[in-house]
Amino acid sequence: MIHEKIEVLLQNARKANDKVGVQVLSLIKTELTNREKEVGFKGWNDDSETKILLKMAAQRKDSINQYTECGRSDLVMAEQAELDYLKQFIPKQPTEEEIAAYTQEIVDTMKKNGEEISMKIMKYVLAKVQEKYSMANGKVVSQVVKANS
Repeated sequence: MIHEKIEVLLQNARKANDKVGVQVLSLIKTELTNREKEVGFKGWNDDSETKILLKMAAQRKDSINQYTECGRSDLVMAEQAELDYLKQFIPKQPTEEEIAAYTQEIVDTMKKNGEEISMKIMKYVLAKVQEKYSMANGKVVSQVVKANS
């Protein structure tokens, strides 16, 4: 788990004079520390760490899009370097197509069983999808359910 290795990785990045590594690892360390201080923190597991890393990656992607629209290629390159560094810690995630296909399978099974498809079942469907893909994007699942209701 990354929270156990972060200090060693950070020291190694400093020794190697890896500016991007130091910056990203420091940000990860800060995010993890902040999470530990939250009320209701129940300890670390792979999913909780991955969620934080995915959130950080999403922030970088959003920044890249905004900087691209403004024509700031220097900032795009900096954010892309951080994103690339972050990706090494994020386990392979299912694609939106895989999530949508699996969600469709669940919905089709429910239809065959005569169950009504509406947004009321969203919570159930999302839970089923997250059994297989723990980091499944609820937005993708919601779109599939909406399309079938």
